[in-house]
Amino acid sequence: METLGKKISNLRRIKKISQERLAEVLDVTRQTVYHWEADTSQPTGEALKAMADFFGVDVSYFFGDEISCARDSQPMPEPETDDGAYRIEKRQVKNIYLSVILILLTLCVTVCILVGSLIICDDGNMGFVKEFGITCLVIGVCGATALLIVLAVIIKNHIKAKKSKSESEIKK
Repeated sequence: METLGKKISNLRRIKKISQERLAEVLDVTRQTVYHWEADTSQPTGEALKAMADFFGVDVSYFFGDEISCARDSQPMPEPETDDGAYRIEKRQVKNIYLSVILILLTLCVTVCILVGSLIICDDGNMGFVKEFGITCLVIGVCGATALLIVLAVIIKNHIKAKKSKSESEIKK
């Protein structure tokens, strides 16, 4: 008897769509679809109903032995995006926020370094102002160092995520 995961996988392959596309249609993650197909977790009743509508089969197909449970009606068409609208995933929003924060930090660091340099290079004997310039320069350099460390960690995590994504696609 074919497992539920195998049935989902077969229907997806017949329709020639990726796990990621099915996940978008069902509003779940690609990993969730992967776990369903691997039979390590089970879809909810709502998800089964949505899949049945999408693939044009009766929900009972997922629990029976045959594909004879197919409906007479046509499968539900894939949702189309209107006016070029698209769904922004949570990780994309997170990346946008992170980028804005990094840009603002970079600007702050640059301003600190420039102010510190300008005050230190001034010919006047200003005492306190010169110390403020040195402080700005030190803060700017420390900020730049921290920024480089953060960027290195982000790049490392991005490469690691890409690598694990390619490995999971190879396993399919």
